[in-house]
Amino acid sequence: MKVPGHQRSSHAYKRKIRLTERDATRWTSAYANLVWKLTPADAAGAFRTRALATTLSGTDRLAAVTALGFIPTKESAATVLDLAQSAKGKVRAHALWWVLNYKDSRWKEFGLNAELKSRGLYDPEKVGIAPMIIPPQEPTKLPPVAEIALLKGDAKHGANVGQACFLCHRIGDQGVDYAPALSGFAGRQTAEVVINSIVNPSADIAHGYEGTIITLNDGTVVHGLVLSDGDPLIVESTGALKQLIPASRVKSRERLGRSLMLSGEQLGLSTQDVADVLAWLKTQ
Repeated sequence: MKVPGHQRSSHAYKRKIRLTERDATRWTSAYANLVWKLTPADAAGAFRTRALATTLSGTDRLAAVTALGFIPTKESAATVLDLAQSAKGKVRAHALWWVLNYKDSRWKEFGLNAELKSRGLYDPEKVGIAPMIIPPQEPTKLPPVAEIALLKGDAKHGANVGQACFLCHRIGDQGVDYAPALSGFAGRQTAEVVINSIVNPSADIAHGYEGTIITLNDGTVVHGLVLSDGDPLIVESTGALKQLIPASRVKSRERLGRSLMLSGEQLGLSTQDVADVLAWLKTQ
């Protein structure tokens, strides 16, 4: 019997949908969101495929890792552990975060502590911890902010002296995700706000970027952002240095009470340098 054209098209479309659903890298956004919300246990393999697929966006790959993190099965735990060991970049870091945060709760029965140790990913008895201290900021000797704002800046020179920004900030595709991203920041703010953030960084600390002082039993001190309160603590410091600190080695924790950012003077910037950095940031 001859099948009408519209029915053939309908069948072909349904076959295409079924194929797309089987190939996790070809999921539509709507279908990916649906599976992400449901997080069925039998989708662990598909989420692994998406996490490793370089053809997908970074956002989609990280979402796949997050989905795995919510599945309380041995297969999902093992998959995230494998990603923490063999994946690259943010996918690897994100997977390790999930393992370290849920190894003693959601995935407690699956022996992840022993696996982390045997794979060399985390051994609380051997982990080394580097001291990281942000020196106190003395009252600035630079002119008032309003006076600096009157100077004409040289964006080209500002780009050179502003390289220190990349140690903590992301601007476009450069830098690291430790402090707030600066792309478009100077364009959205007044010159005075931008200058003050360079000269007096403690005057206005962005929400979520309040620093913590971690003091260890042996006297080692680490200043940084606490990314995880589990065991280990995950602390990120200047330069996006992440350290895993076993809870048993922590003597005390307290608020830093000032910005984790060095002031312009601590970075060696002159009055004109600050004006030049402002001019450069306005181009970003």
